[in-house]
Amino acid sequence: MSKVICEICGTAYPDTENECPVCGFEKPEAAEFTTEDTAAAAVTSAAVKGGRFSKGNVSKKNTNTVRRGGTPAKRRNKKRSKSDVGLIVAIVVLLLAIAGTTGYIYFSYFAPQKAPAKDTLPVATTTEPSVQTLPTQTQGTTEAIDLSCTGLTLYEETVVLNEAGSQWLLNVVPTPANTSDTVTYTSGDESVATVSDDGKITAVANGETIITITCGSISVECKVVCQLAEVTEPEETEPDETEPEETEPEETVPQDAGNFKLRKVDITFDAKGQTYNLYDGDIDVTKIVWTVGKSSVATVKDGVVKAVGPGVTNVYAEYNGVKLSCVIRCDF
Repeated sequence: MSKVICEICGTAYPDTENECPVCGFEKPEAAEFTTEDTAAAAVTSAAVKGGRFSKGNVSKKNTNTVRRGGTPAKRRNKKRSKSDVGLIVAIVVLLLAIAGTTGYIYFSYFAPQKAPAKDTLPVATTTEPSVQTLPTQTQGTTEAIDLSCTGLTLYEETVVLNEAGSQWLLNVVPTPANTSDTVTYTSGDESVATVSDDGKITAVANGETIITITCGSISVECKVVCQLAEVTEPEETEPDETEPEETEPEETVPQDAGNFKLRKVDITFDAKGQTYNLYDGDIDVTKIVWTVGKSSVATVKDGVVKAVGPGVTNVYAEYNGVKLSCVIRCDF
């Protein structure tokens, strides 16, 4: 198999290749073909003698090749190196962008938040701070405020009380309101009216007296008139417990009411609420007028008598001019 000897580096490679596998120089159209033994000798001779394949010859050959329109290996390697540098720069920029984005996400959402720095006290200096001294107060430089009472306002000059034990609260206002003097109340005659420490007057008996109000050196007076009505207790009279005697009317029986009769003329009840039917004849009981002497002892309705309370009374039945009676006794 024929081989081609590279004009740049002197490497022998098969003629089936389009460029030198060592330096990448393209195979020229008019390439030198040789056998394997010749190629080896040529390589050895170039390495030892430096003739055709010496550095000067190779540089010159490269120059000639460029002039002929060929593509030297250095230009191709330079293009490749520029492409590699651009790719490396792009990869570095991409990695930096990824690292920056990752760091931003981490510090924004995952990194623990630092507590805000506490206020630190200023460092003590060697010089002592100046102490502010208040001016010394001397006796007699400040005047005391006078809160003595200068006036009293009394809104009631006369008070009239009409009932024993009735009361009246005096309305007194000193000047100034926050006076240091105490307001005192005094009754001229406590048998007529008394007054408490807070100015409350109480009526005792009929008469007149003066209530004196004092505050410091100021005094005012209030006249009190007690016009109490005399209370007379009514005489207690015992009620007459004797009940009037009830007289039984004479019974007159007309001819048209011959069968009008009561079942009893005297009934005794021994318990409250007991009842008894006085009439069971042929006459309609609703047409008979029934009355009772004392409703507190007994009641009657349609001939039925009912015991209410202890005592004695009469029940009357009247029909067609005929009036009958029955004595009711409640013993309980």
